[in-house]
Amino acid sequence: MKYPSRFEFHHSFASRNMDNLRTITVWLPPDYDQSDRLYPVLYMQDGQNLFDRKRAPYGSIWEADRIADRLVSNHQLQPIILVAIDNTIHRDDEYTLFRDDREQKGGQSRLYGKFLTEELKPFIDLHYRTKIERESTGIAGSSLGGLVSLTLAMDYPEVFGLCAGISPSLWWANQRVLYEILSHADRLTGTRLWFDMGTEEGHYPHAYHPPYALTRSLARRLEQVGLMPGWNYYYQEIVGGNHHENDWRDRFDQVLMFLFGKPIY
Repeated sequence: MKYPSRFEFHHSFASRNMDNLRTITVWLPPDYDQSDRLYPVLYMQDGQNLFDRKRAPYGSIWEADRIADRLVSNHQLQPIILVAIDNTIHRDDEYTLFRDDREQKGGQSRLYGKFLTEELKPFIDLHYRTKIERESTGIAGSSLGGLVSLTLAMDYPEVFGLCAGISPSLWWANQRVLYEILSHADRLTGTRLWFDMGTEEGHYPHAYHPPYALTRSLARRLEQVGLMPGWNYYYQEIVGGNHHENDWRDRFDQVLMFLFGKPIY
């Protein structure tokens, strides 16, 4: 008998580091309650956009629960826990390492990283049956959420051994975050890393290069420090791909399979 997957909600989850509240949604895989096993965890940004159209600002969602449920039920993916972290009105600040002078925002991702590693992850590990090791702990997001996921994988390689930077906004603050990652790419040598970009995502505000030129530079740098494409990292350029939730939904199954499944060659 197959038991259904389910959600648990933690509303008004408080952060001392960020001095704010947000909703945390936990998706538990099929048969979670009938098992005593431990599960890998994927922490995901912009939680409002993942499961419920009623909560999504623009009405489009990743359908992350349905995709994960299908892959797990078809034995294509090991059972995992998804932790969806709502953003706040300070999203641009929380998801960026540096302040963007033109945007007049940004620069609090290290505080956000402390929230994730010092407050949220310990809570999840205490209340759920998780594999706590870095090789079983992932972080993922799109756009600025992809940017902060890459940043925190670099800042906390001892915590996050898996990372997906989907359409990451590497243009932010005159590409300073990209330069930071390129300068410290050796910190990612033990990380299993997915990142991608659609060819139709266009020029972001104040960007000097098309987005795919920035992700290509990241791929080249990762190879220079010894990461093997298809094994340690996977870079995908989606021909005709746009900067939209529907596009990210359409490749989320590939993201999960790479992070928690077999290598892509």
